[in-house]
Amino acid sequence: MSTHLQIQHHFSQGQLCFSQQDFAAAIEHFQQCALLMPSLVEAWENIAVCMANQGLTHSEIQAAIFPQVSSEHHPKLQHKINALLINTDAERAYQTALRKMDLELSLKLFS
Repeated sequence: MSTHLQIQHHFSQGQLCFSQQDFAAAIEHFQQCALLMPSLVEAWENIAVCMANQGLTHSEIQAAIFPQVSSEHHPKLQHKINALLINTDAERAYQTALRKMDLELSLKLFS
């Protein structure tokens, strides 16, 4: 199988695993894509998304991914990681209140 087809296969399988919330398997497939084509930023972004869904923190994701990725891709990945993760305790509390459907607390935290 050609490299291009291998990348397509692993990327598709990664997306399928992600849709089934099997984040560990999705990460494995996206890592295979990244090994075959290290410049495929989308694979690294998808790894970050999976890690965020597993509950890893901003610094844990960054520590796991950045050493493996060319520094030219760090700004794009940093932007993606920042967009994925809630950075402040107040935002985290607000999101928790929303999930619990505590609208009164949500309004207090929002203002």
